[in-house]
Amino acid sequence: MSVFLTMHAVTLAFAFQAPCDVGTSPSRWLPDAGVEPIATYGTGENEWLVRVEGIASHPDGVDVYDPGLGSVVRLDRALVRRSEVGRTGKGPGEFKAFYVPFFPVAWTYNHAASTGDRFAVYDGVQIEWFDAAGEHLGQSVPPGADRSSLKLFGLRYLRFGSSGQLYLAVDSLVAREARRSLETWVLDGPDADARHLWSLPLPPKDRAGEHAREARPLWALGRECVVAVDGSSSVLHVFVLPERRALRIPLPDHPVPAFGTLPV
Repeated sequence: MSVFLTMHAVTLAFAFQAPCDVGTSPSRWLPDAGVEPIATYGTGENEWLVRVEGIASHPDGVDVYDPGLGSVVRLDRALVRRSEVGRTGKGPGEFKAFYVPFFPVAWTYNHAASTGDRFAVYDGVQIEWFDAAGEHLGQSVPPGADRSSLKLFGLRYLRFGSSGQLYLAVDSLVAREARRSLETWVLDGPDADARHLWSLPLPPKDRAGEHAREARPLWALGRECVVAVDGSSSVLHVFVLPERRALRIPLPDHPVPAFGTLPV
């Protein structure tokens, strides 16, 4: 089951998720298999969404974090609203005012993760943890708050692993060295300290005429590995979690539009 956000509506679709097996044969692009929408939330009466910042699917349904509403909307597998958790505030279990001016619309991020039994949300300040009933479990401070680095785009992605650990992707810039990287961290629970696993170096800003090209990395968690691209090169980077081993997989050639012709 996969979930997609389309203009403030949440669409449920079937998709195949392959295991994290890395072969030695050359990579190739597969034909576009497409998706089959089976349900949509956000277009019907009393289904208003203001600004979705996180979508997390799990075996029992979908959790949608909307800081505009100041809550998490919990949906079942048919995208029927079951409950709403949280509110705007500064106390435990409340969501702080979310404002990250560095996030253009075209940048990708997902600030919610769920297993069904519990879910976590990053509100721009802290990570709030809840159980399946919506009871608050605790808070976590994201990596970088106590380091000499500027969180350029901050915490980009959250995703629960198969063992219940929460994996984080942080886009950070070490100001003194002007070094930017996409870092992978893991949390064992709301009271645990985050542990660093892997850093993927990102290229510096590139200028072409009057335009500035900033790397736009992507990050995903598979069954036993992290998969990422640095937003610049035609290489897929894979970090195998059990072995703590990094791999590089060259991507096949594909046409790239001229700079300045891509939609913003």
